[in-house]
Amino acid sequence: MSRRDPTEAISPQITVSLTRARDVPKFVLAMQVGNADDGRNGIVVIAVEHVGTVWGAYSPPEWMSFGSFDGRDSLVGWACTDTLTKSPQGWHGNLYPSPFMVQPGDTMRWYAAYLDAVPKRLRFYAQGFDTIPGPRSDVKTIFDHGWTGEIAIELDGVPDDKATLIDLAGPGSKSEPFLTSVAFSLPKEAGVNCYVHGSTGKPVRTLMARRVEAGEYIVTWDGRDDSGLPQPAGIYSVQLNVDGRKIGARRVAIRRPRRGPKPTEP
Repeated sequence: MSRRDPTEAISPQITVSLTRARDVPKFVLAMQVGNADDGRNGIVVIAVEHVGTVWGAYSPPEWMSFGSFDGRDSLVGWACTDTLTKSPQGWHGNLYPSPFMVQPGDTMRWYAAYLDAVPKRLRFYAQGFDTIPGPRSDVKTIFDHGWTGEIAIELDGVPDDKATLIDLAGPGSKSEPFLTSVAFSLPKEAGVNCYVHGSTGKPVRTLMARRVEAGEYIVTWDGRDDSGLPQPAGIYSVQLNVDGRKIGARRVAIRRPRRGPKPTEP
């Protein structure tokens, strides 16, 4: 990251990971934010741009998340909103030096967000307490001041020249015990047909049948057919075709819970 404002007295160090969520068909962006020892002020605002659709976010204690800022969307950010520390004399609201900021020499986790798809790039922003809007400074934003940096996202092990069926995850959550997700990557726009068929080859459910842009996607099967009827226990196959060509298939088993004997009335 590089400093955009010479008066910004922080030294941010950001570590980021992007993984598939286990409980829902989304991707998890997780960050660890440090402030090197040569920083002289706490980090109070952090943001990531070009994330696409955000379905929810997690924050460290006494921080809050936001989904847009200064007229920009496709963004997720976090700001320290200390509600526990008493305001020092001469300060108001929560605009004062807080022990919950990322202090010099410290590292904080739990900056995380659920994303709908894997972004192509990410731009990071970090701003210290010394340049945020407040009683002793002009109104400034993280897009004009502070530190910023950008990284490109590459999918490890996924070829650049062809579509790839990445994974099949399951079972689902307790509320959706037969929820199964299949992820795939497209290097360019293509017509996608992803469907489920039974052991006899009979089509059961169409999961996707449309043209989509390049990117990484997740489609989900809930164990029902196209009419919404639950399917019986057995072995099924999820197949992915791209532009009329079979890319791959994965097998999935549905196991219905056994029903015990009805309790006898006393």
